Amino acid sequence: MAALVLAACDEAKPAGGAADTADDTAADAAEDTTLDTEADTTPDTEADTAADTGPDTEADTEADTEVDTTLPPRCGDSITQPELGEDCDGTVAGDRTCRTEAFVAGTIACAADCQLDLSLCRQVTCGDGFVDGDEGCDDGNTVSSDGCNDVCVVEFCGDGTVQTGERCDDGNTTSGDGCSALCIGELCGDGTVQTILGEACDDGAANSDTLANACRTTCLLAGCGDGVRDSGEACDDGNLGSDDGCGPTCAVEFCGDGIAQPGRGEQCDDGNPTDRDGCTNRCTREYCGDGILQSYLGELCDDGNRTDTDGCNTRCVREFCGDGIQQSYLGESCD
Repeated sequence: MAALVLAACDEAKPAGGAADTADDTAADAAEDTTLDTEADTTPDTEADTAADTGPDTEADTEADTEVDTTLPPRCGDSITQPELGEDCDGTVAGDRTCRTEAFVAGTIACAADCQLDLSLCRQVTCGDGFVDGDEGCDDGNTVSSDGCNDVCVVEFCGDGTVQTGERCDDGNTTSGDGCSALCIGELCGDGTVQTILGEACDDGAANSDTLANACRTTCLLAGCGDGVRDSGEACDDGNLGSDDGCGPTCAVEFCGDGIAQPGRGEQCDDGNPTDRDGCTNRCTREYCGDGILQSYLGELCDDGNRTDTDGCNTRCVREFCGDGIQQSYLGESCD
């Protein structure tokens, strides 16, 4: 608007001299200067304010994050300075591990003071729950009989140590030697014949000491002398002795079986039930004076005693007149 006013004034002035023109020009310049000053001191518009407070450009961000290399070396600058006594700074050098620090396993870290943090590194310690070094197992304790023993060796059937649940452990997994492949004690009655244990049979629950021909509870075959009359036996008195009515072959003992049984009162046994052959049918010895005429013995008489002068002398010969022996009972007054 000021420019329009000036223009109008100029038109109203009469064309005059050069002095007026110079004066007008100076006045115009002064007024323009005043207007420019006012424009510069006017407060910023909303757009100007927004522009000034807007987000930094990418260039501004990069400038803000630049490391100030003018600071002296220090712990925390992400550069390991051994001359400052630092083992690490932020991260641990890739060639340094728990193993390089004389441990067997674990995780190495860098502490806030730029020293190595070895708190998570481990030595071989049975019972710590970590399988390290030459450990075969580690269940977090040093208790045996739980699968991992007190020195961290795996426990198993056949290792020679009886563990919980095992009835035996003979150091192998072979059955038939007293301890089975499952570390169960082998015994008579388990249904398995253990020849190394001297078993001849094993029918398990069917073993019996009363049933004929059964496998006995001692895991021995039924036989003469076991107290049970089995096939082929005439008797079985539970022993293999003689002279008790049942012989060593489980045959009934009797007078005439050819075996003298003194315990049963037999004096002899000639294998037959015939008298007058030296052994009576009662298995007693035949002799002069037994009251039985034994003609095969040369007896001519046998009056049941061995007394002379009663008709039959001590040799079982008949007494008679002329035999050289005076038989008074025969009325002899001499002979």
